[in-house]
Amino acid sequence: MLERLDLAYAINVHVAQGMTAKDGIIMMSERERMLNTSASFLVAVTRIAENATLVTDNPARVERQVEARSGEKSSAIETARENG
Repeated sequence: MLERLDLAYAINVHVAQGMTAKDGIIMMSERERMLNTSASFLVAVTRIAENATLVTDNPARVERQVEARSGEKSSAIETARENG
């Protein structure tokens, strides 16, 4: 799947923030589990005004990954409190 995508036409969701396209393809791989968050998915979907197509290698697993990971970052103090 990745080899077939011409990178001249691809951008990642972080670059897409602030942009809007009429149509778009969102590509998510189960291997990129740390990137598959609800926050990243929301950014990707909201950058496309009319027709969004999701392409994935494992729809069920990607869905679980997105549902399980919010994408929110915690500070060092929050992490220390949780672990201490």
